[in-house]
Amino acid sequence: MGGVGSQTQGRGGAAAYFAYCQSQIEWVVGMPIFPGTMNVHLDGNFHLIDPWQSVNPQDFLTTKQQARSVTCTVNGVFGLILRTCPLDRNRTEFEIVCHAEVPNLKGNYGSAVTLVFENEPA
Repeated sequence: MGGVGSQTQGRGGAAAYFAYCQSQIEWVVGMPIFPGTMNVHLDGNFHLIDPWQSVNPQDFLTTKQQARSVTCTVNGVFGLILRTCPLDRNRTEFEIVCHAEVPNLKGNYGSAVTLVFENEPA
């Protein structure tokens, strides 16, 4: 499941948390990750993670267990979807952490992104 969406600019809050507690975030998600999160808008109404199960960057400071997430690839780079948020009836925002930097996307907001994911949280 998935599709082609577009990278969007976030609020920048995740970058501050990653700078402060990168190793704890990696422990919670169970893999080395590229600092920050990627926000992707995708056409469709995807309800992958209930809002009460979503993980926000500030949660990493207090979480002592594995994060609820959905595995994915972003332009072929492995990642984890931490949060989905419906923007309207036909569009969903995904907040994703990736194992490595996704080539050619840093700061290129509006760029096409191929997102592939499973239906169920891990």
